[in-house]
Amino acid sequence: EGGPARPDDIPQMEDVRVIVADRMLRERTKTISGDQIQHLGRSFMDIVGGGGIPFYKVIRIEHVNGRVYFERKEPR
Repeated sequence: EGGPARPDDIPQMEDVRVIVADRMLRERTKTISGDQIQHLGRSFMDIVGGGGIPFYKVIRIEHVNGRVYFERKEPR
């Protein structure tokens, strides 16, 4: 299946949206804009202001124009 897109696969991070699973929200997902991502590590995204999101929670990474860079077949 492969993991989420690496930074060099995405021309401008501020132009992406990352949809992640969040079981604490009623909607069960939240969207993070690319400009909130401080660093993409080996298994986590560091978010501006602190905190990290493990890649296994990433459901989809898409460009604002609709191009999909990554989509998990079965959300965890």
